[in-house]
Amino acid sequence: SSLTRAMPRLCRLLGSRSMAFVASSRALKDLAKRNAEFPHMDALKMVTDGADPVMFTYKELDKQVNAFAEGINELAFKPRHSLVLWVHDCAESIVAQMGASKAGIRVKLLDASATDEQLIKSLDDARMLIVSPTLLPEEGTLTKIEELIPEIKRKYRVNDNIIASAMFPGLRFIHNTGFERYPGMLKFSHILLYTKRMTDFSEEKFTEVQYVGNEEAKEFSLPHIDPNVKMPVTADAEDVC
Repeated sequence: SSLTRAMPRLCRLLGSRSMAFVASSRALKDLAKRNAEFPHMDALKMVTDGADPVMFTYKELDKQVNAFAEGINELAFKPRHSLVLWVHDCAESIVAQMGASKAGIRVKLLDASATDEQLIKSLDDARMLIVSPTLLPEEGTLTKIEELIPEIKRKYRVNDNIIASAMFPGLRFIHNTGFERYPGMLKFSHILLYTKRMTDFSEEKFTEVQYVGNEEAKEFSLPHIDPNVKMPVTADAEDVC
């Protein structure tokens, strides 16, 4: 779908932010309620620097969140495992937080303010890591990951994506939100699993996202409408060549 194709483009540098948006189980329950009542109303609008803005209705956002929950549910996470997000404030971050929470998986959210020590400690029990290549200047995110997990340099093939890290024995999957393919990493969209036979995830097992960083954390709520997002302009028929 066009939404699937758009997902890898959504996470670009957003400029300086003084907070990190953390999606709680409250937002997840609110999404279900609002999708049932107002499926075609705008739920999420976020602008990115140098990329198309993302605009999701409640129905579209719910579809993405469910696809993430179904996809990550297939990867045999155990209660001891966590998902680590080292990303910008972007659509992928919101979808991943809400999808993993729905699947009952513990989530740790790191931003550019996180220290090396915080990153290493967060990865101790991680089964999956999702990174934004441009989170740090000059793709410093990728450089740091290669320092900590040098094994990824030997991984190039799409089907050869299971990591075996000496430093982090539980880590198996690394995904990135960028345009390019990187050794040992798959794109964010590869996690998404669209299926008609959806898992009945229990609200009692929804998890809360843990913010790991040194900025102000702000609870994400719906609708989230960035005032900088403008609707695309459609040319008049006579203006189209």
